[in-house]
Amino acid sequence: MKLDTNRVRRARYELGYTLEEVSSEAEVAKGTAIRAEHGREIQASSARKIAGVFGLRVADLLPDVAPLPNGGAPNGSGG
Repeated sequence: MKLDTNRVRRARYELGYTLEEVSSEAEVAKGTAIRAEHGREIQASSARKIAGVFGLRVADLLPDVAPLPNGGAPNGSGG
């Protein structure tokens, strides 16, 4: 699972936490906290722990998903 770099960083900055503090509070390796903040793959369980430190849901830290072409409707019917 990949988290949004800007959302993770902003949440950390708003709390005034260092990466070490995030990893300690979330009980994950510092490397996991770094990967999360750099938008790299982390385990879903780690994402939940990190989001919890920030008082957020994992969904709050996920990147925006681009809409599907044709509004996501099959066969280009558009709805």
